Amino acid sequence: MFSAAFFAQSSCRSKPPVHKDIIYDSIKTIKVDSATEKVKVSSIIDSIGYVRLGASPVPISSVDRCICLDHHIVILDGMIARSVFIFDQSGTFQRTIQIEREGKIIRIADICVDKENKVLYVYAGSENKIFSYDISTGAKINEINIAGSFRKISHLNDKFILIRDQIFESSGDPGINNPNRVCVFDKKGTFLYGFLSKSIFEMPHNGSFSNIECAFNNSIKISQVYSDTLYEFRAGNMYALYSLSLLHKKLSHPPISSDTLWKKSHLVWGPVLENKRFIFLNYAIKSQFYTLICDKQTGRFKLIDIILNDIDHIPLSRIFIDINDKRIAEVVYPLDLLSDRDHSIVNSAKAEKLYELCQGLSAQSNPVIRYLYFRK
Repeated sequence: MFSAAFFAQSSCRSKPPVHKDIIYDSIKTIKVDSATEKVKVSSIIDSIGYVRLGASPVPISSVDRCICLDHHIVILDGMIARSVFIFDQSGTFQRTIQIEREGKIIRIADICVDKENKVLYVYAGSENKIFSYDISTGAKINEINIAGSFRKISHLNDKFILIRDQIFESSGDPGINNPNRVCVFDKKGTFLYGFLSKSIFEMPHNGSFSNIECAFNNSIKISQVYSDTLYEFRAGNMYALYSLSLLHKKLSHPPISSDTLWKKSHLVWGPVLENKRFIFLNYAIKSQFYTLICDKQTGRFKLIDIILNDIDHIPLSRIFIDINDKRIAEVVYPLDLLSDRDHSIVNSAKAEKLYELCQGLSAQSNPVIRYLYFRK
């Protein structure tokens, strides 16, 4: 009887804590400022392919998230169309998924995919719910209640990782008093533990998060706008993975407005994409955008000259959204392609592919997915 009570108490003590500290033991420094060498697109890319997304009942106005699977392309337009669009890999439209409450289509905050089980998770922050669907059929599977309000969601093995920029009085769970910005839930919606219980910056919008689906190394990369630290979530812990040598580290405190910070400092503005060979990092200096690439074999960082695309001569858009070991993908908006055609910086002989893509295209057409295939 004593033993049973003892083991029961020990079991309670062994539960993971509500808050976990970030691990900084193996953080590496990336000297962004010293990476001045530019390389041509063709130095790492062998060929480029395009998939024009077909017409859908409601057009895609803005791409908040794009996930490219073996047989499907999944697009989230959460703010304007308030829909998830599913296409096959040829670009043929298959279906939309919307969440309706009391006759109104509600906003979708984010989506993620369980690639192994082919399940789409749709997170609606205003509903505090995750809705799951079969990607192949669009059939709804279930609804999962989530305590708190978040901006981003990712899925890793049997857990959800949800991220928010700031805490509102109405968004916390009174039962667990959860102040964490990065929160981990199980598949039933039970809160397990969290990270970053305090905002790094004085102004909430100076620390907004962005995160990505990343199957590499069984982990999820997490970055913060205006932060010089890139994080990785794996095996139940959050690690500070890279520290960037950014200008704002010299500032005594964050500027009052994000506009001031934008003009004076570097910022990480896009997702960090990683596969076995490369790390892609999008950042900006004083309104100038750059794509930095690291060859993991040599450890050297270089800048990709993405404007002068020397393969098919169509300027790259810098909106890289998905990666695997064979290719990296980006979203290209029709208006950009039409503008490139009308103000082409290359002669007509080199712009053959651009003119071909623009045939039948209008500003109201759905976006184009561009696949850049790596050299072997």
